[in-house]
Amino acid sequence: MNIAKYALSNKVVIHFFLVVTVLGGIWSFPKLGKLEDAPFIIKTAVITAVYPGATQYEVEELVTDLLESSIQNTRGLDYLKSESRPGRSTVWVNIKLDTPPEIMPQIWDELRRKVNDAEKQLPEGAYVVQINDDFGDVYGIYYSLTADSGFKYSELKHYAKFIRRELVTIPEAAKVALYGVQEEVINVEISQEKLASSGIHPQQIFATLRGQNKLVYTGNLETPNEEIRVTSDGTFKSIAEIENLVIEGQSEGLFKLGDIATLTRAYRYPALTEFRTNGLPAIGIGISTAEGQNTIVLGEKIRQKLEYIEEQLPVGIEIQGLYHQDKVSVDANRDFMINLVLSVGIVVAIILLAMGARAGVLIGSSLVFSILGTLLLMYFTGIQLHRTSLAAIIIAMGMLVDNAIVVADNAIIGIAKGQKKKDALINGAYTPQWGLFGATIIAVLSFMPLYLAPHSTAEIIAPLFIVLAYSLGLSWLFALTQTPLYGEFILEGPKEGSEVEDPYSKPFYVKFKRFVEGCIARKWFTMGIVVVVLVLSVFGYQSIKRSFFPNIDKAYFKVDYWLPEGYNINRTASDMKQIEDFLRTKPELRNVSISIGSSPLRYYLASTSFSLRSNFANILVETVDGESAVKLLDELEKYINENIPDATPIMFRFKVSPHPDAIIEPTIVGPDPAILRQYGDSIKAIFRAEPKVRNIRTGWGNKSMTWGPIYSQTKGQGAGVSRDLMANYLKMITTGIGVGYFREEDENIPLLLKDKDWKNFDYGNTGGLQVYNPEGKSVSLEQVIDGYDIHWENKVIRRYNRARALAIQCDPVPGVENPEIEAVVMPKINALALPDGYSIFWDGIFEDQQLSQEAIMENLPLALILMFAILIVLFNSIKKSFIIFLMLPLIIIGVVLGFLLTGLSFGFFAVLGLLGLLGMVIKNAIVLLEQADNEMKENGKSRYEAIVLAAQSRSLPVIMASGTTILGMFPLLPDPMFGSMAATIMGGLFVATLLTLIVLPVLYSIIYGLKK
Repeated sequence: MNIAKYALSNKVVIHFFLVVTVLGGIWSFPKLGKLEDAPFIIKTAVITAVYPGATQYEVEELVTDLLESSIQNTRGLDYLKSESRPGRSTVWVNIKLDTPPEIMPQIWDELRRKVNDAEKQLPEGAYVVQINDDFGDVYGIYYSLTADSGFKYSELKHYAKFIRRELVTIPEAAKVALYGVQEEVINVEISQEKLASSGIHPQQIFATLRGQNKLVYTGNLETPNEEIRVTSDGTFKSIAEIENLVIEGQSEGLFKLGDIATLTRAYRYPALTEFRTNGLPAIGIGISTAEGQNTIVLGEKIRQKLEYIEEQLPVGIEIQGLYHQDKVSVDANRDFMINLVLSVGIVVAIILLAMGARAGVLIGSSLVFSILGTLLLMYFTGIQLHRTSLAAIIIAMGMLVDNAIVVADNAIIGIAKGQKKKDALINGAYTPQWGLFGATIIAVLSFMPLYLAPHSTAEIIAPLFIVLAYSLGLSWLFALTQTPLYGEFILEGPKEGSEVEDPYSKPFYVKFKRFVEGCIARKWFTMGIVVVVLVLSVFGYQSIKRSFFPNIDKAYFKVDYWLPEGYNINRTASDMKQIEDFLRTKPELRNVSISIGSSPLRYYLASTSFSLRSNFANILVETVDGESAVKLLDELEKYINENIPDATPIMFRFKVSPHPDAIIEPTIVGPDPAILRQYGDSIKAIFRAEPKVRNIRTGWGNKSMTWGPIYSQTKGQGAGVSRDLMANYLKMITTGIGVGYFREEDENIPLLLKDKDWKNFDYGNTGGLQVYNPEGKSVSLEQVIDGYDIHWENKVIRRYNRARALAIQCDPVPGVENPEIEAVVMPKINALALPDGYSIFWDGIFEDQQLSQEAIMENLPLALILMFAILIVLFNSIKKSFIIFLMLPLIIIGVVLGFLLTGLSFGFFAVLGLLGLLGMVIKNAIVLLEQADNEMKENGKSRYEAIVLAAQSRSLPVIMASGTTILGMFPLLPDPMFGSMAATIMGGLFVATLLTLIVLPVLYSIIYGLKK
C-alpha cells in the first residue's frame, strides 16, 4: 500500500481532511475540559463510629475490631488502617491501586452493606456515624466567608448557607461543602440548689423534655371519601416554649423549666473545629467540578454568581478566595500556549537553518496539523487539558516532526539526484513507510509500562500515553499524506539542464564518512572508550540528587501544626492566633487561612487529610509569588521553633503526589503497646543521632493524662446509682447530657443539660457533685466511689491490618532527600532484634516510591518484548534487532550528563523521560539500519559500504530529529515538575544521537565481522 501515491492521486480527499483537522482542532481547544491535574480516584473510604464513654481499649476491642473483621474480605482490599480513641473509632479502607475506577462504586456499595451489617453487632450505645467513600473529592475552588466583629456568628452561618444554596445550582458544580461551621446547642443550665428546693430530679427533666419534643405518628382518619392525616403537634417552636415546659415536683408542685434552669443558645464547647481567615472568624466554602466539566468555565460562572451574591451581603461580611484551581488551569493553559509557540518556533527555526526555508515550512506545517488533530481526538475521547496531557503534547513536540523530516529529506535528496518532484515525494515517503510506522509504534510502546502500571500512577499518566499515541500516530499519517501533498508545491523541482550533483559530496558528509570509517577500523578501541564512559556514568549516577516527586512552583505553602497529644483545641486556637499575627506583619502575605481541629476541605488532590484532633491545625498561606512562599515558609518555621517550643510544625510545599503522614516512617507491628513504645524509642534515638532529620514523632503521639473517679460496686449499688448514672452526672460538668433536640428550619439543635457552674466548676470539690438515683434521691459523688485514678496512657491506638502498629516518623531537613536518609537509617533500624511476634515494615514515601517503581517496571519486559518483536518483523533479523537493543544501556551516559550539567533531581518524571528515550533511540536506529538495507537491495552495495553510507546519508535526518526534540524540550527545563524529564531526554538523546551515528555502525561491523 503506497499511502503517498494515494494522497497525490486524491488531493481533494486529503485537503478535505486537512481542513477538518485545522477547523476541528481550533474548535476543540476552548471546549476541552480543563483541570489542574489529571483526575484519579483516591481508593480510600473512611468509616467513623462512636461509642460514648468507652476507653480507647474498649473502642479498639468492641468497635474497631468488629468493623475490621467485617470489612477484611471486601473485594479488592489492599490494607486496613485504624485508629481507636476514647469514644471514637476511625477505619481507613484502602482498595488495591490497580482496581479499575469503573468498579469502585460497586466496591463501595459492598462496603456499605458490610458496615451496616456490622453495626447491628456493635455494643449498646455504639453506632456508625459516617461511611465516607467521597474521601478523595477535590473542592478545587475554595473560598472563605468572613465576618468582622460587628456580626454574630449566627449571621455568618446564615450567609454561608445562603451562598451554598446559590452556588449548588451551577450545572458545572458537583458539590458545594462548608467547613468549620460551629454546631449550635441550647444549654439547659440547672442549679443544684433549685433542684433540691423544688424536689425535682434530673431524670424527670430528661423524661419530660424527651416526651414533649418527640415526633409521634398518629395515623389517619378515614371518611367515606377522604383520608385525613391526624397530627399531634406540640413540639417546641421557640426557646420560650421550652422554658414554659411544666414539670411536676415530688411534692406535687408544678414548676416551669425556666424557674429551675437557665436556657441559652450557644455553640458547642469545646468546638470540634474552627476556621479563620486573615484574622477573622470564617467558614470555608469549597466547590468541586462535575465529572467531565471545564474547571475554567465553572470558575467563571462562580465569579459571576458571587457578583450577584455580594450585592446581597451587608458591609463587613466578605467573600475571599483561598485557592482557585480554575486560575491554575488558566495559567497552565497559558504556559502551554507559550511553550507551544516556543517549541514550534524552535523546531521550525532549526529546520530552516539546516534544510532551508521551503523544507522548514513544509515540515513545520506537519507539526501544526499533528497538534490540531491531537486536540480534536482528545475532545472526542473525553481527555481533558491538564498537567499530564499538556506535558504529553510538549514531549511529543520534537518527535512530531521526525517522520516528516525523513520524508522531506528523502524527497530533497531524490530531487537532487534528478528524480521528478512527484516521484521523489512518493518514493521518499514509500521507502521508509513501514519502517517509520514500526518506529512510531515503538516510540508509543515505550510509554506503555506507565499506562499499564497496576497503580494509581496509571490513572495519572494514562492520558500522557493516549495523547502521545494520538500525536505520534497522526505525525506518521501526515508525513505520508500532507508532506508529499504540500511538498509538491512547496519544494523546488530539479532544474532543467543542470548537472546532477552527489548530495553527499559536501565537506560535512565527506568528513563524517571518514570519521565513521576510522571508528570502524578501530572498532575495539572505540567500544572500549564507550564502555569506560558507561562505567564512569554509572558511578556518576551516585552523585545525582534524587527526589521522587518534585515540588511545584506555587505561591502557596501549608503547615500541619501538631501539639502534644492531650492538648485541647483552645490551646491550639491560641497558638494559631499568635502565628496569624506574625504572618500578617509580612508584606508578601496575601492570605492566611487556618483550619483548627482537622484538615480543611481537600482543595488540592495531592494533599493529606486528618480527621478530628484537638491538638492539630492546618495553615494555608498564599504569598505574592513562589519565591516569596519559600522565603516565608522558612521564616515561619523558625518563628514557631523559637516561640512555641512544644509544637511540631510540618512544613509543606505543594507536590504533584499525595504526601504521606511522614517522609520517613518505619512502623513496628506487635501486640503490646509497652514493647512497641520501647522499640519506638530505640528508633527515635537512631533518628536523633542523624543531623539531617527533623520533626521526630510517633503516630500514637505522646502519652496523655487521664483522670476519673473509681466507681464502687458496693457503694453504688447500695445507693441505687449505677456506673452509667454516675457517668451521666459527670457529663453535667463537662460537655452536658443530651436530652433532645430543638428543631429549627433544617437543623436539629441539641438540648444539653449542664450544671450552672460547668464553665467554672471547682474540680477539687468533685466529690460534692450530686448524683440522683432512679427514685430521685440524691447522694454525693464521693459516696459511690473508692477514690480517683490519675495515670498516663496511650490515648491513641493505631492498627495496621488488625494488628497494633506504631509508626516512628521524621522528615529530612531542607535540601536533603529521603534516599540519603534511608541509606543511613534503614540498615540500623532493620538490624534491631525484635521479640517474637514483632516486625518492622517501611511506610511513608519509601513505600509509595517502591510501589510506583514496581508498578512501572512490572510491564517493562512486555514493552521490550513487543519492541523487539516489531524490530524482528521490520528487519527479519535477530542480529539487527539485537544490535539496536545493545544501544539502549548507553543511554545512561547522556542521562547522567544531563543531570550533572543541570543540577536537577532524578525522580518519577525522569523515569518517565527515560522510558520515552528508549523509543526515541530505537526510532533513530531503525531509520539508519533501514537505510543500510535499502543501499544493499537497491544499489547493490556491500554490507560494509551500506552501513557507512547509511550513517552518512541518515546523519542529517537523525541529527535534525534529535535536535528538534532536544531543543523542543528546552522550554520545560525550568519547570519544577517536568524539568527532570526534559533533562533526561535532552542529555540522553544528545549522546544517543552520537552513539546512533557512530557506535551503531561499529557494533554492526563487530556483529557482522565487517572490514573495509
